[in-house]
Amino acid sequence: MKWLLIALIRLYWIAVPARLRRRCVYRESCSHHVERTARESGLMAGLRALLVRYRNCRGNYRSVFVAAEKKWTLHLASGEVLDVNEISPRLRRELGNPGG
Repeated sequence: MKWLLIALIRLYWIAVPARLRRRCVYRESCSHHVERTARESGLMAGLRALLVRYRNCRGNYRSVFVAAEKKWTLHLASGEVLDVNEISPRLRRELGNPGG
């Protein structure tokens, strides 16, 4: 059954142009993460990944500069904290250079 979830995700990639998709805060987009998880670990793992990402990635986040470590983190609505390496390149560019 994992093929059904993977097929739906790939159909989404074909049907909805990248410029119209909601932008993800994660480095690996939600749809790519779910597709990879389903392919590697099966349907149930893919559905769990989808549920976790849906709960966390609602655009409700706050960026925080950690002065002691001189780096940015994102605090998501769920309480999850994303390190700078987990943040999408687009968002990292928007945060700019925190030191200067």
